[in-house]
Amino acid sequence: MSNGIIRDIKAFYYRRGNVEQPQKYKIHIDKRRTITDLVFKLEHTSLTFSTQLEPLRNEFLHLQSLQDELITAVKILLETDVIIVDSQVKADALGESGSIFAKLKEQGSSATAHAWTRLSLSWKIFLYSARCFQDCVYKAILHAQHEPVGPQTSMSTCVSGDAWRNEASVGKLIATRLPDYPNWFIRMRKLRNALKKGLSVQSVWQGQEHFIELCEQRWSDGFTENTKAYALKLEFAIESLKMCMASAELIRVAYDETRMRKEARRRRVAEKEADQ
Repeated sequence: MSNGIIRDIKAFYYRRGNVEQPQKYKIHIDKRRTITDLVFKLEHTSLTFSTQLEPLRNEFLHLQSLQDELITAVKILLETDVIIVDSQVKADALGESGSIFAKLKEQGSSATAHAWTRLSLSWKIFLYSARCFQDCVYKAILHAQHEPVGPQTSMSTCVSGDAWRNEASVGKLIATRLPDYPNWFIRMRKLRNALKKGLSVQSVWQGQEHFIELCEQRWSDGFTENTKAYALKLEFAIESLKMCMASAELIRVAYDETRMRKEARRRRVAEKEADQ
């Protein structure tokens, strides 16, 4: 399934995303190009490898499903980003012609609002899928290390408050191999957890960059006010895709390290028996 989605993403990006929009919005053009390339790499990074461990093969199937969800969310994210920037390009042209009312009308058009809604939806799918992806990676690494895996097993086991626990086998492996991962995971986890509270979403233009903010709200004198905002920008999608790829690679690392330790133990036993 994801192969077709990736082809759609590439076709969409190279048809519109880097051709029709002016260099004024180069920040969006460059980030969309990076995301497009990362999605293609993600498809080929989390491929399974040969193993006789049935539980590990099952986790690979789950990872494949979550990978498809991530890629689908990214496809929507890229499509809507192009539409929103297109709308702003048109609004800029109307504003330059002196038609301020027409500019505001374009910025608030139903097509733009629909794209903005789909953008917020794609981010929510992306965050939930990325979070589930990490739990699946965690379980797969435990299987690869021949460690017990329970129904509540989660990557959150490696987190205590806002600190990363290096004493656990998976936590130590990740901290050693992916030093940037703990900080990213804690930030991503907080965002996903915040979504459970039911956050409002607002569209933000800052200079030539568009992004959305997830906002916590409270009542104040009969009105609602934002108390905390979480910005979701394309660079966070880039960072998250990189971490998904890198963490999936650790499954093979854990599997190989465990196999080598077992082989070394077997040789030591054989040598000891030979000496006797």
